[in-house]
Amino acid sequence: MKHIIFFIILIVSFYGQAVAGEVSDIRYYSDPSKPIEVAAGQKFIIALESNRTTGYQWQLAAEPDRAVVQLESVEYRVSNTGLVGAGGTEMWQFKSLSPGQTTIAL
Repeated sequence: MKHIIFFIILIVSFYGQAVAGEVSDIRYYSDPSKPIEVAAGQKFIIALESNRTTGYQWQLAAEPDRAVVQLESVEYRVSNTGLVGAGGTEMWQFKSLSPGQTTIAL
C-alpha cells in the first residue's frame, strides 16, 4: 500500500484580533503545498479526501507541537453520490494555541 504523507507547516501569529478573545471563523485548508498561517486562538480544518470503506483514511504520522496547536476533532463526511463504496472527506479540526511554528504530518 502506498503511503501518502500530507505535511502542513503551521505558523501561528499573534494578531490583534486574537487579543480580545477567541477568533470565531473557522478556516478550511486542503492544499498540502501551502503553509497554514492562523492567529493564536484560531480554529482551522484540514479537509482531505478519504474512503473508509476501502481502508483509505488518514492518521497523524507524528504529534505536532502541543504548545502551538491541538487536535480538537476528526469527522468523516460521506459524499452525496448515493453510490456504495464512494469516498468522502475527513475533516481534521485543530485550534492554534500560541505563537510558533509546527508541522502537522498526516
